[in-house]
Amino acid sequence: KTIDDMIYATTCPSVDDCDNPDYLDKSNLALLYFDSEEINFPGRAAMAMDDDPSTIWHTRWSSGTDPYPHELQWDLGRVYDLKEFKYLPRQVGVNGRVNEYEIYVSDNLAEWGSPIIEGSFINSSAPQSVNFPPNTLGRYARFVCLSEVGDGPWASVAEIDLLGCVPQ
Repeated sequence: KTIDDMIYATTCPSVDDCDNPDYLDKSNLALLYFDSEEINFPGRAAMAMDDDPSTIWHTRWSSGTDPYPHELQWDLGRVYDLKEFKYLPRQVGVNGRVNEYEIYVSDNLAEWGSPIIEGSFINSSAPQSVNFPPNTLGRYARFVCLSEVGDGPWASVAEIDLLGCVPQ
């Protein structure tokens, strides 16, 4: 039995297959920079990519606050053709949920250029994704948080995921 316009999967998602890309393995990524982090658990910047949605990166709050913008930067370990950026807001509480943001991709840490993506997330605990334009190649990624949904001074992230592939 067949259905019109049925989709068939012939391979599993893989970073080695740009026709069916996969999420980058976070164990191969390195956190390069953050502007602020909470020293109390949970709150460390590395928790934004630790594959544990119950932990969060949260900007400083217990010993004061830091002003916007807030940002995280990663070395992806090699050049990827990036397809999607996935943001999971904190799952408990709402402080720090990102509203306006910019995403940069570069091959050179000294030259980020213009944002590849600019936008706003909604005030929800649901995962939110944005697609990169075609042929977004780079080794470094930068997530800049410009405002919080409640107009507070904080930023928080449960998880960030990047979907992409090794360019052929």
